[in-house]
Amino acid sequence: MEAFVYCWTDHLTNKLYVGSHKGSTEDGYICSSKYMMEEYNKRPGDFTRQIVAEGTFDDIRVLEEKILKSADVKNDDHYYNMHS
Repeated sequence: MEAFVYCWTDHLTNKLYVGSHKGSTEDGYICSSKYMMEEYNKRPGDFTRQIVAEGTFDDIRVLEEKILKSADVKNDDHYYNMHS
């Protein structure tokens, strides 16, 4: 697989972050959100990551967009994501 969709859960605040990454699930990638990374760097033990799906980069980007739009993450305070 060349890419994946993931969801981080912040167990302290119950906030989520959904994203995608071109690469391996084992390559150490966290996310592209500066805001979430600030929180993660302060307290990494409060976060867990779930792999939602793996596949081609194009398919993964389409899936990520569908998830972000259906959850309307930009208007939901339960997400670190700033745009859908």
